[in-house]
Amino acid sequence: MSKFINYFILFSNCVIVKGHSQGAIYDLTRERYLIIPNDLIEIIKLAKKYTIKEIKNKYKKDARGILQYINLLIEKEYGFLTEQPFLFPDIDFTWQYPSLIRVAIIEFTQKSLTLNYADTIFDQIILLGCKSLQIVIKDRLPIIKVEQMIRLVENRGLSYIEIVIDGKYYNINNIKNLLSKYLNIRKIVITNSKTNSTDVNNHELNNKGYIQHVLLSFEKYYNCFENKNNVFKVNLPFYCESVNRNNCLNQKLCIDSEGNIKNCPHSEYNFGNIKKDNIGDIVKMSNFQKYWFMTKDEIKECKRCEYRYMCLDCRVFIEDKKDIFSKPMNCDYKP
Repeated sequence: MSKFINYFILFSNCVIVKGHSQGAIYDLTRERYLIIPNDLIEIIKLAKKYTIKEIKNKYKKDARGILQYINLLIEKEYGFLTEQPFLFPDIDFTWQYPSLIRVAIIEFTQKSLTLNYADTIFDQIILLGCKSLQIVIKDRLPIIKVEQMIRLVENRGLSYIEIVIDGKYYNINNIKNLLSKYLNIRKIVITNSKTNSTDVNNHELNNKGYIQHVLLSFEKYYNCFENKNNVFKVNLPFYCESVNRNNCLNQKLCIDSEGNIKNCPHSEYNFGNIKKDNIGDIVKMSNFQKYWFMTKDEIKECKRCEYRYMCLDCRVFIEDKKDIFSKPMNCDYKP
Protein backbone atom coordinates (compact mmCIF):
# COMPACT_ATOMS: atom_id res chain seq x y z
CA MET A 1 0.00 0.00 0.00
CA SER A 2 1.33 3.43 -0.91
CA LYS A 3 2.62 5.55 1.91
CA PHE A 4 1.03 8.56 0.22
CA ILE A 5 -2.44 7.60 1.48
CA ASN A 6 -1.16 7.65 5.07
CA TYR A 7 -0.95 10.48 7.55
CA PHE A 8 2.28 11.56 9.19
CA ILE A 9 2.21 12.29 12.91
CA LEU A 10 4.82 12.82 15.59
CA PHE A 11 5.07 10.37 18.45
CA SER A 12 3.00 11.69 21.37
CA ASN A 13 6.11 12.28 23.43
CA CYS A 14 7.58 14.50 20.69
CA VAL A 15 6.37 18.10 20.82
CA ILE A 16 6.88 21.11 18.58
CA VAL A 17 8.11 24.44 19.92
CA LYS A 18 8.05 27.37 17.53
CA GLY A 19 10.66 30.12 17.83
CA HIS A 20 11.08 33.45 16.08
CA SER A 21 13.38 32.25 13.30
CA GLN A 22 13.28 28.46 13.68
CA GLY A 23 11.58 25.74 15.65
CA ALA A 24 12.44 22.58 17.54
CA ILE A 25 11.01 19.14 18.17
CA TYR A 26 11.55 17.94 21.75
CA ASP A 27 11.70 14.17 22.24
CA LEU A 28 10.65 14.00 25.89
CA THR A 29 11.36 10.29 26.28
CA ARG A 30 14.79 10.02 24.64
CA GLU A 31 15.80 13.43 26.04
CA ARG A 32 16.91 14.92 22.74
CA TYR A 33 15.78 17.61 20.33
CA LEU A 34 15.93 18.50 16.65
CA ILE A 35 16.03 22.00 15.16
CA ILE A 36 13.63 22.44 12.23
CA PRO A 37 12.48 25.32 9.98
CA ASN A 38 9.32 27.09 11.13
CA ASP A 39 7.69 26.32 7.76
CA LEU A 40 7.96 22.61 8.54
CA ILE A 41 5.98 23.12 11.75
CA GLU A 42 2.90 24.12 9.78
CA ILE A 43 3.34 21.08 7.49
CA ILE A 44 3.59 18.72 10.48
CA LYS A 45 0.37 20.13 11.92
CA LEU A 46 -1.40 19.70 8.58
CA ALA A 47 -0.05 16.17 8.14
CA LYS A 48 -2.21 14.94 10.98
CA LYS A 49 -5.33 16.15 9.13
CA TYR A 50 -4.38 15.48 5.52
CA THR A 51 -2.73 12.50 3.84
CA ILE A 52 0.76 12.77 2.39
CA LYS A 53 -0.82 12.75 -1.08
CA GLU A 54 -3.10 15.67 -0.21
CA ILE A 55 -0.18 17.65 1.17
CA LYS A 56 1.85 16.95 -1.97
CA ASN A 57 -0.97 18.32 -4.09
CA LYS A 58 -1.39 21.35 -1.85
CA TYR A 59 2.34 22.23 -1.90
CA LYS A 60 3.38 21.02 -5.36
CA LYS A 61 6.41 23.28 -5.67
CA ASP A 62 7.79 22.24 -2.28
CA ALA A 63 6.61 18.62 -2.33
CA ARG A 64 10.07 17.11 -2.75
CA GLY A 65 11.56 19.03 0.17
CA ILE A 66 8.56 18.26 2.38
CA LEU A 67 8.86 14.52 1.67
CA GLN A 68 12.58 14.63 2.45
CA TYR A 69 11.88 16.20 5.83
CA ILE A 70 9.11 13.72 6.62
CA ASN A 71 11.40 10.82 5.71
CA LEU A 72 14.11 12.33 7.92
CA LEU A 73 11.74 12.57 10.89
CA ILE A 74 10.65 8.95 10.35
CA GLU A 75 14.28 7.80 10.05
CA LYS A 76 15.24 9.61 13.25
CA GLU A 77 12.14 8.19 14.96
CA TYR A 78 10.43 11.45 15.76
CA GLY A 79 7.28 10.42 13.89
CA PHE A 80 5.58 7.71 11.83
CA LEU A 81 2.97 7.05 9.16
CA THR A 82 -0.51 5.79 10.00
CA GLU A 83 -3.91 5.36 8.38
CA GLN A 84 -5.67 6.20 11.67
CA PRO A 85 -4.16 9.34 13.28
CA PHE A 86 -7.17 9.69 15.61
CA LEU A 87 -5.91 6.67 17.55
CA PHE A 88 -2.94 8.68 18.82
CA PRO A 89 -4.14 11.52 21.08
CA ASP A 90 -1.85 14.23 22.43
CA ILE A 91 -0.39 13.94 25.91
CA ASP A 92 -1.89 16.11 28.64
CA PHE A 93 0.97 18.37 29.74
CA THR A 94 -0.77 19.78 32.82
CA TRP A 95 1.60 20.35 35.73
CA GLN A 96 0.59 18.80 39.05
CA TYR A 97 2.70 18.16 42.13
CA PRO A 98 1.24 16.62 45.31
CA SER A 99 2.89 18.92 47.87
CA LEU A 100 3.55 22.58 48.56
CA ILE A 101 7.35 22.37 48.36
CA ARG A 102 9.04 20.35 45.63
CA VAL A 103 12.71 20.91 46.48
CA ALA A 104 14.62 22.45 49.37
CA ILE A 105 18.20 23.77 49.35
CA ILE A 106 19.82 24.09 52.77
CA GLU A 107 23.28 25.61 53.33
CA PHE A 108 25.56 24.51 56.16
CA THR A 109 28.89 25.71 57.52
CA GLN A 110 30.83 24.95 60.69
CA LYS A 111 29.26 27.95 62.41
CA SER A 112 25.98 28.25 60.53
CA LEU A 113 22.65 28.87 62.21
CA THR A 114 21.21 26.06 60.11
CA LEU A 115 23.49 23.56 61.86
CA ASN A 116 21.90 24.39 65.20
CA TYR A 117 18.39 24.28 63.76
CA ALA A 118 18.83 21.29 61.43
CA ASP A 119 16.28 19.18 63.34
CA THR A 120 13.64 21.92 63.14
CA ILE A 121 14.34 22.65 59.46
CA PHE A 122 14.05 19.02 58.38
CA ASP A 123 10.88 18.47 60.44
CA GLN A 124 9.20 21.46 58.81
CA ILE A 125 10.18 20.75 55.19
CA ILE A 126 9.03 17.13 55.52
CA LEU A 127 5.67 18.37 56.84
CA LEU A 128 5.41 20.45 53.65
CA GLY A 129 5.76 17.28 51.58
CA CYS A 130 9.24 18.00 50.27
CA LYS A 131 10.76 14.98 48.53
CA SER A 132 14.02 16.43 47.17
CA LEU A 133 16.73 17.94 49.30
CA GLN A 134 20.03 19.56 48.34
CA ILE A 135 22.51 19.90 51.21
CA VAL A 136 25.21 22.46 50.44
CA ILE A 137 28.35 22.29 52.59
CA LYS A 138 30.14 25.62 52.19
CA ASP A 139 33.29 24.96 54.21
CA ARG A 140 35.20 22.23 56.08
CA LEU A 141 32.28 20.82 58.04
CA PRO A 142 33.46 17.58 59.72
CA ILE A 143 32.25 14.49 57.89
CA ILE A 144 30.70 13.22 61.12
CA LYS A 145 28.47 16.31 61.17
CA VAL A 146 27.46 15.69 57.58
CA GLU A 147 26.52 12.13 58.46
CA GLN A 148 24.51 13.32 61.48
CA MET A 149 22.39 15.48 59.16
CA ILE A 150 21.76 12.56 56.82
CA ARG A 151 20.60 10.47 59.77
CA LEU A 152 18.06 13.16 60.66
CA VAL A 153 16.27 12.65 57.36
CA GLU A 154 16.85 8.92 56.92
CA ASN A 155 13.64 6.94 56.35
CA ARG A 156 11.48 10.07 56.44
CA GLY A 157 10.12 10.06 52.92
CA LEU A 158 12.82 12.00 51.10
CA SER A 159 13.35 10.23 47.78
CA TYR A 160 16.26 12.35 46.57
CA ILE A 161 19.15 13.82 48.53
CA GLU A 162 22.01 15.63 46.82
CA ILE A 163 25.11 16.87 48.63
CA VAL A 164 27.41 19.56 47.24
CA ILE A 165 30.88 19.83 48.80
CA ASP A 166 34.24 21.44 48.17
CA GLY A 167 36.65 18.65 47.24
CA LYS A 168 39.65 20.33 48.83
CA TYR A 169 38.17 19.64 52.28
CA TYR A 170 37.22 15.97 52.03
CA ASN A 171 38.71 12.51 51.58
CA ILE A 172 37.12 10.65 48.67
CA ASN A 173 36.87 7.39 50.67
CA ASN A 174 34.75 9.13 53.31
CA ILE A 175 32.44 10.39 50.57
CA LYS A 176 32.13 6.89 49.07
CA ASN A 177 31.27 5.51 52.49
CA LEU A 178 28.44 8.03 52.83
CA LEU A 179 27.04 7.05 49.46
CA SER A 180 27.12 3.32 50.18
CA LYS A 181 25.65 3.71 53.66
CA TYR A 182 22.61 5.91 52.89
CA LEU A 183 20.47 4.77 49.98
CA ASN A 184 18.49 8.00 49.67
CA ILE A 185 21.66 9.91 48.74
CA ARG A 186 21.31 10.00 44.96
CA LYS A 187 24.17 12.33 44.09
CA ILE A 188 27.27 13.87 45.66
CA VAL A 189 28.89 16.71 43.76
CA ILE A 190 32.59 17.23 44.49
CA THR A 191 33.81 20.61 43.28
CA ASN A 192 37.48 21.52 42.81
CA SER A 193 38.08 18.07 41.32
CA LYS A 194 40.91 17.20 38.94
CA THR A 195 38.48 16.15 36.16
CA ASN A 196 34.90 16.46 35.03
CA SER A 197 33.67 12.92 35.45
CA THR A 198 31.12 10.60 37.02
CA ASP A 199 32.31 7.94 39.42
CA VAL A 200 30.63 4.96 37.76
CA ASN A 201 32.09 2.49 40.23
CA ASN A 202 29.83 3.87 42.91
CA HIS A 203 26.84 2.39 41.14
CA GLU A 204 28.09 -0.92 42.51
CA LEU A 205 27.93 0.47 46.03
CA ASN A 206 24.55 2.11 45.60
CA ASN A 207 22.36 1.26 42.64
CA LYS A 208 20.90 4.77 42.48
CA GLY A 209 23.53 7.12 43.81
CA TYR A 210 26.71 8.38 42.18
CA ILE A 211 29.54 10.87 42.62
CA GLN A 212 29.98 13.71 40.15
CA HIS A 213 33.44 15.31 39.98
CA VAL A 214 33.57 18.85 38.58
CA LEU A 215 36.56 21.03 37.77
CA LEU A 216 34.81 24.24 38.75
CA SER A 217 35.53 25.81 42.11
CA PHE A 218 32.80 25.51 44.71
CA GLU A 219 31.89 29.18 44.30
CA LYS A 220 31.51 28.95 40.52
CA TYR A 221 29.60 25.68 40.55
CA TYR A 222 27.14 26.87 43.19
CA ASN A 223 26.54 30.18 41.46
CA CYS A 224 24.14 29.58 38.55
CA PHE A 225 25.40 32.71 36.78
CA GLU A 226 28.94 31.29 36.72
CA ASN A 227 27.96 27.65 36.17
CA LYS A 228 26.63 27.38 32.62
CA ASN A 229 26.72 23.57 32.49
CA ASN A 230 23.56 21.48 32.12
CA VAL A 231 21.39 24.44 31.16
CA PHE A 232 19.17 22.41 28.79
CA LYS A 233 16.86 19.67 30.07
CA VAL A 234 14.66 17.74 27.66
CA ASN A 235 12.31 15.43 29.53
CA LEU A 236 8.60 15.15 30.31
CA PRO A 237 8.52 16.50 33.91
CA PHE A 238 10.70 19.51 33.04
CA TYR A 239 8.64 20.30 29.94
CA CYS A 240 5.35 20.12 31.84
CA GLU A 241 6.70 22.38 34.55
CA SER A 242 8.19 24.84 32.04
CA VAL A 243 4.92 25.19 30.13
CA ASN A 244 2.91 25.84 33.29
CA ARG A 245 5.29 27.22 35.93
CA ASN A 246 8.71 28.77 36.45
CA ASN A 247 11.10 25.86 35.95
CA CYS A 248 13.65 27.11 38.46
CA LEU A 249 11.77 28.70 41.37
CA ASN A 250 8.47 26.80 41.30
CA GLN A 251 7.83 25.26 44.73
CA LYS A 252 11.45 25.77 45.72
CA LEU A 253 12.63 26.70 49.20
CA CYS A 254 16.12 27.86 50.15
CA ILE A 255 17.60 28.45 53.58
CA ASP A 256 21.03 30.05 53.62
CA SER A 257 23.72 29.45 56.24
CA GLU A 258 22.42 32.36 58.32
CA GLY A 259 18.96 30.86 58.47
CA ASN A 260 17.31 33.25 56.01
CA ILE A 261 14.34 31.82 54.13
CA LYS A 262 14.47 32.58 50.38
CA ASN A 263 13.29 31.59 46.91
CA CYS A 264 16.89 31.17 45.76
CA PRO A 265 20.18 31.00 47.68
CA HIS A 266 21.54 33.86 45.55
CA SER A 267 18.56 36.15 46.04
CA GLU A 268 19.19 39.36 47.98
CA TYR A 269 15.68 39.26 49.44
CA ASN A 270 14.61 37.00 52.28
CA PHE A 271 11.15 36.39 53.74
CA GLY A 272 12.10 35.49 57.28
CA ASN A 273 14.50 33.49 59.42
CA ILE A 274 14.26 30.01 60.89
CA LYS A 275 15.20 31.40 64.31
CA LYS A 276 11.84 33.15 64.62
CA ASP A 277 9.63 32.10 61.69
CA ASN A 278 7.79 28.94 60.72
CA ILE A 279 8.80 27.75 57.26
CA GLY A 280 5.25 26.60 56.44
CA ASP A 281 3.83 30.06 57.17
CA ILE A 282 6.45 31.70 54.96
CA VAL A 283 6.01 29.50 51.87
CA LYS A 284 2.23 30.00 51.93
CA MET A 285 2.66 33.75 51.51
CA SER A 286 1.58 35.03 48.08
CA ASN A 287 4.73 37.14 47.89
CA PHE A 288 6.89 34.05 48.38
CA GLN A 289 5.05 32.27 45.56
CA LYS A 290 4.95 35.14 43.06
CA TYR A 291 7.67 33.67 40.83
CA TRP A 292 6.21 30.17 40.86
CA PHE A 293 3.67 30.91 38.15
CA MET A 294 5.90 32.94 35.83
CA THR A 295 6.55 30.94 32.65
CA LYS A 296 9.03 31.41 29.83
CA ASP A 297 6.16 32.63 27.67
CA GLU A 298 6.16 35.83 29.73
CA ILE A 299 9.92 36.49 29.70
CA LYS A 300 11.31 39.01 27.22
CA GLU A 301 13.29 37.36 24.41
CA CYS A 302 12.66 33.90 25.92
CA LYS A 303 9.04 33.88 24.77
CA ARG A 304 10.27 33.97 21.13
CA CYS A 305 12.87 31.23 21.62
CA GLU A 306 12.63 27.63 20.46
CA TYR A 307 14.65 26.50 23.50
CA ARG A 308 12.35 28.11 26.05
CA TYR A 309 10.85 24.93 27.52
CA MET A 310 14.18 23.15 27.89
CA CYS A 311 16.16 26.10 29.26
CA LEU A 312 16.44 26.74 32.99
CA ASP A 313 15.02 30.15 33.81
CA CYS A 314 16.81 32.41 36.29
CA ARG A 315 14.94 35.27 37.95
CA VAL A 316 17.84 36.41 40.14
CA PHE A 317 20.55 37.11 37.57
CA ILE A 318 18.56 39.11 35.02
CA GLU A 319 19.53 41.91 32.62
CA ASP A 320 17.26 44.54 34.16
CA LYS A 321 16.78 44.29 37.94
CA LYS A 322 13.82 46.67 37.73
CA ASP A 323 11.91 44.39 35.34
CA ILE A 324 10.97 40.95 36.69
CA PHE A 325 10.25 39.79 33.13
CA SER A 326 13.76 40.65 31.98
CA LYS A 327 15.88 38.11 30.09
CA PRO A 328 18.35 35.98 32.11
CA MET A 329 21.74 37.69 32.26
CA ASN A 330 23.80 34.63 31.31
CA CYS A 331 22.03 34.07 27.97
CA ASP A 332 23.51 35.68 24.86
CA TYR A 333 21.33 33.80 22.35
CA LYS A 334 19.22 35.90 19.99
CA PRO A 335 16.12 34.01 18.76
